[in-house]
Amino acid sequence: MKSARAVGQFLVSMLVRLMAKERADSINNNQRGQLIKLLGSFGMTPADRSKISIESPPLNRPQRFLTRSKPISATPAVSDERSDASVQ
Repeated sequence: MKSARAVGQFLVSMLVRLMAKERADSINNNQRGQLIKLLGSFGMTPADRSKISIESPPLNRPQRFLTRSKPISATPAVSDERSDASVQ
């Protein structure tokens, strides 16, 4: 029985060979189907990327500082009336 690493290396090498054929435009339909399946196995298609999820690691202290909500400062009230100080 082959190890998982050896199987993974084989799949990556197959993916590389099929991509080279695709770029050289010398791939047949059967090989293109294999290529699409391999790309999906590695999460390299948009549909397969949407299925992948990872948990975010906890934020460290600087990251928490940068992502905290900023306080809302009060804006001064604006009036349409002229103040007495500006009239001379």
